[in-house]
Amino acid sequence: NFHFSNFAPRFIREGLVWGNSIHSQYPIMESSSIFYLGEYCDFTDRTDFENEPRIVQICTILTHVDANKKLEHITVCNNHGVWGFDPDDNPARENMVNFILKHATLNRTIICGDFNTNLKSKCMKRLADVYPNAKELECSFNMMHKDAFFAELAVDAIFHSPDVVIKSFKTLDDNVSDHLALMVEL
Repeated sequence: NFHFSNFAPRFIREGLVWGNSIHSQYPIMESSSIFYLGEYCDFTDRTDFENEPRIVQICTILTHVDANKKLEHITVCNNHGVWGFDPDDNPARENMVNFILKHATLNRTIICGDFNTNLKSKCMKRLADVYPNAKELECSFNMMHKDAFFAELAVDAIFHSPDVVIKSFKTLDDNVSDHLALMVEL
């Protein structure tokens, strides 16, 4: 049951707003979104995926109030990465990782999303050196929507700061996307 949500718009196309969304069973205390590629606009070119506006959506989520009314929280950074015709490093993806490393906090942080790049690339390994990957997947695509090329490629991940304990990790069987839905329990 996810009673709280935050939507961060990236662009509008044919009257439909596209963006990132975070859903939580706990209250979202604050949120922001920061563009690292482009800006919010009417983006109508369906073939120019490499230049679609990209953001990191950042939400601070209340996770606990102790007996002394001290608030505990976690920061969730949701990313939809730079698309390209190959899954390897390129300057735009290097910029994406640099941007995330600059803006993410080092404590009680989750960095998740579709990074649109090979998670074994050099730039993604730099991210994983600071924020471990909750689980390395062989494939993060829903193969009901993809061809065999994607069967051994993972571009979706949940990274976390070392102080975040992951109790469980699973992919969900929901057929709502060409990507598998990822879920962690903290």
